Amino acid sequence: MSFQKKVMILSDVKTGVGSGILRFVSDGGRTVFNTSLHVDDVRDATMIIRIGDKILSFNAENGERNLGTLSLSDNIDCVIAKNGKTLYFGTTGNDKFRCFNLLSDFEKKTENRKKSAVKKQENPVEKTRKKDENVDLSTASETAETARFSPPDEPPQDASDAGFRVENASVSAPDFAKESFTGNDFYLAVKPQLDEMFICFPKNTDLENAVPNSKWVNVSGADGNYVVGLIFNLDEVEYICYGVPYEKKSPPPDEIKNVCDWLALTDDENGKGYYVIYQSAKSGKTLSREDFNE
Repeated sequence: MSFQKKVMILSDVKTGVGSGILRFVSDGGRTVFNTSLHVDDVRDATMIIRIGDKILSFNAENGERNLGTLSLSDNIDCVIAKNGKTLYFGTTGNDKFRCFNLLSDFEKKTENRKKSAVKKQENPVEKTRKKDENVDLSTASETAETARFSPPDEPPQDASDAGFRVENASVSAPDFAKESFTGNDFYLAVKPQLDEMFICFPKNTDLENAVPNSKWVNVSGADGNYVVGLIFNLDEVEYICYGVPYEKKSPPPDEIKNVCDWLALTDDENGKGYYVIYQSAKSGKTLSREDFNE
C-alpha cells in the first residue's frame, strides 16, 4: 500500500474559527491519525469520523489513534459533538452538507444497532441443546483460546472452552471474542465491536473506581448479565476483560476456574465482586491462573 497523508482543519460551527488539526497517515498497510485540539470545551465530547462508508467514534482528546488498514483514498469527514450538538467540523472533501449530517448518521446507526440488539434479545437464536448433543468447538484458535462464554454441557479441559455460569444461567460473550485470531493486535481487530458496546451499554462506575486506568460497561443479554472492560497502560489498551458479578465471593464456575481472578469491590475480600477473565489486547491470549500468581 502506498504512502498517503491527509490533513484536516477543524472549525467552530458557530464562528468558523479553526480549532484543531487532524493528520491522517497511511503507510505500509497501517493507518493512524493524530489529533491536536486548540479548545477546552471538548471534555466528555465524542469525535465522529467517516472514511468512505465507515463511521467510527472516539473520545475527543489529543493524541494518536490507530485506524488499522483503512484506506485514505476516500474523503474524510469529522465532527466533534456533545449533548447531541455538533461543536466542530472538518472535511477533506468539498461536501460540507455530508459532513454536517455526520452526527445524524452516527445517531441513526447507533439507534439501529440498539434496536437490532433488542430484537436479538427478544428473538434469540435457539441456544438450548440436548444433553447428549455434541458441541463443535474446533473453530477456537490457541491465541483466542479463552474467549468463549457459552459453556459446554461437560466441564472443559482447557481455556478454549471457558464459559460463565451463574446460578445455572449461561452468559454468552460478544461474538468477536469467540473468533479465531492469528494477527499481532487483537484489540485493533475487535475495536469496532468494543466501541459499539461502550456506546450502547451503561457504564459501570464501581469497577472504574476499583480498577485504576480502566473503563467498563454492564452488558445485558438474553442469557444473562456480565461486564466488559478495558484496562489501559498509559493510553494503550493492555487487557480486554470479561466479568461475572457475585454478591459475595464463592468458588468460581468450573468452566473458568483456571483462567479467572477474583476482583473484590469492597474492603471485605469475601464481599461483593467479580470473577474476571483478562485477555491480552495484543495477542488475544487469555491469562491463566499461573499468570495471576506470578
